[in-house]
Amino acid sequence: MAMPCAPDAPILMIGGSSVAQPTDPLRLFAELAGGAGAHIAVITSGSRSPGTVGARYERVFGGFGARATAYPLLDRATANDPALLAGLETADAFFFTGGEQLCITARLGGSAALRILRSRHAAGALLGGTSAGTSVMSSTMIAFGYEGATPRHNLVNLSPGFGFLTGVILDQHFSQRNRLGRLQTAVSYNPEEIGVGIDEDTAALFQPDGTFEVAGPGTVTVVDGLGISYNTSPDVEDMTLPLQIEGLQLYRLQAGDRFDLLARRATAGGSAVVSRQSSVVSTR
Repeated sequence: MAMPCAPDAPILMIGGSSVAQPTDPLRLFAELAGGAGAHIAVITSGSRSPGTVGARYERVFGGFGARATAYPLLDRATANDPALLAGLETADAFFFTGGEQLCITARLGGSAALRILRSRHAAGALLGGTSAGTSVMSSTMIAFGYEGATPRHNLVNLSPGFGFLTGVILDQHFSQRNRLGRLQTAVSYNPEEIGVGIDEDTAALFQPDGTFEVAGPGTVTVVDGLGISYNTSPDVEDMTLPLQIEGLQLYRLQAGDRFDLLARRATAGGSAVVSRQSSVVSTR
């Protein structure tokens, strides 16, 4: 765990899709990848239906003029096969689909495929993901957890992610699945890290200058624990009991709003007003 750092190149994080599955965030990703003719590698390692999911993303990105290729890297042998990975070397952008984030990290962690992605991203290639594909981008990853507005130890389980974003803990389907409690809990474990929860059909575009901007109809919630003054997470041993955390800063960001991860400061977009509050989650 560490203080937040800027990524090497842009990363577009989508908070998952609603039933309607709007394509606006995917259109934005295609445009950022280079628009017409851009080659997008779609990684379906987390999906239980990789063929169907990969074909759908190939169609959607193709409708925006991009050339998308699905890579169903479903085991470590495939993720290390040079013949199957050749196309990754020339991709302009890489997009992780949803599913199970532990499937993605277990299949790709330390693999040749991930080494290629790291090298291409360091050279400026765009990264993106949705749902589980968003969660894996951070160094500290929410592996799984449960709903609830009150922080408790039993709401969240953490594991290592891929580390394209350092010092940030990402969550998705955020407002729709009532995940504030688990993100607050995760941040309480090390207040250096910033929690970022992204709503469905909504995206956060992280830039190499250390900022991100919100796009889409929902909100992005930022949980900043650096100012925590009192925190019972080291003391409460019963996993089911609420935690008391005083001094959390919460930000609710809408389309056009920005957040500076390095300065830990929000900026409203246009005439919008960033919603900010100081949070006391108390058992007393």
